[in-house]
Amino acid sequence: MKKFLKEYDLSGKDIIVASSNAGWIGHCFKDYRELLPNSNIKGELDLVFSAETGKRDEMLTSIKDIDDWIEKL
Repeated sequence: MKKFLKEYDLSGKDIIVASSNAGWIGHCFKDYRELLPNSNIKGELDLVFSAETGKRDEMLTSIKDIDDWIEKL
């Protein structure tokens, strides 16, 4: 993704960022803000999934949190 964002100019564009992880988002959203300084990042969504073996397809982020995020967009 970083390569794409470095190669294409998205200045002035509205950007919606969603990221999935199993408990640690790292600096994902910070990286997007740095790579897209002239873009309008309208929303950031952190989708958290279980890190427990056998439950990795279990989403911990609630549907309400997702719906609330969508409404804010």
